[in-house]
Amino acid sequence: MVNLENYLSKDEKVIWFRCEIVNIVYFIRLVIIFIVLSFIVIPLFNFIYDSIGEMEILSLIVFFFISDVVLLFLAGYNYSKRKKKLNLTYNQLKNYEEFVILTNKRFIRKNYYMNYKLDLSRYVFENILEYNDDIIFIKLENIKAISIDYLYREIYFLFEKDSHLSKFYIKFLKKDLKEINEVLKRLKQILNLKKVEKDPHYEKFI
Repeated sequence: MVNLENYLSKDEKVIWFRCEIVNIVYFIRLVIIFIVLSFIVIPLFNFIYDSIGEMEILSLIVFFFISDVVLLFLAGYNYSKRKKKLNLTYNQLKNYEEFVILTNKRFIRKNYYMNYKLDLSRYVFENILEYNDDIIFIKLENIKAISIDYLYREIYFLFEKDSHLSKFYIKFLKKDLKEINEVLKRLKQILNLKKVEKDPHYEKFI
């Protein structure tokens, strides 16, 4: 479980927090399943279709062999890359802890795919965000607007007033609507925002 005190500065208070355990090396299991199935499919195919020729069987064997080798290589490469980057064991990668913390001062996110797979270099260059290993920190003072998509249940943090979407957001569930209204109320106060757009599924504040 996340120890929030490890990420908060003095006088920082949590407005929103969500944590989830995800498997970021799930592909290893998929590759193992594919390899096992490849050993089953060929004899099964031969058993069902008696008339299949030796060339067809040989083609299947070559296809599955090449596929198995390629998939094993890709799985090993991606596993090694994530293990080295995060300095975690296989079990820790299988139980990788992701979270979003929204405080009265910062947006804090730990998410392998969102933080490493997306190109965030622009925001680093513009001093909008800071990295600490696999965690990013964004000061709320850098946020110029927020938009809320009630259809997809996401709140976007925008660095330009004319933007609508962002790589930085929090997701919420339908049951969280009451809590989300309180979060929005706090954000509007902290950032001094006013509503400028509204329809049944969307709102924007700048």
